[in-house]
Parts: sequence; structure tokens; C-alpha cells
Amino acid sequence: MGFEASLWTERILHVRSDCEKYRNLDNIFLILKTQKLKVANFMIATLGMKTKAPDSSYGYG
Repeated sequence: MGFEASLWTERILHVRSDCEKYRNLDNIFLILKTQKLKVANFMIATLGMKTKAPDSSYGYG
């Protein structure tokens, strides 16, 4: 009984630590997602400025 109980508690502790790891991973993914969005918005803004600049200088409209 004692041996089985210790196995179960060990297994529960493993699962708990895995959950903690995954929770941290979720936070990291959220941070990365927001960073990617910021970078994407920045890229779109800079590309927009780059595409608008030649139009005005060449007089295309």
C-alpha cells in the first residue's frame, strides 16, 4: 500500500510540474504572439511608408 501510494503521489507531482511547465509555455507563447503582432504592425507601417514614398516622388498618384 505504501509503495503504491508513493508511486501515485510521484505521478501526481510529475503531472503538476508538467502543468506548471505548460502554463509557463502558454505565457511565453502569448508574449511571442503580442511581439509578433507588434513587429507585423511595424513592418506594415514601414512598408506602407516605403510604398507611398515613390508614388509621391514619381507623381503616380
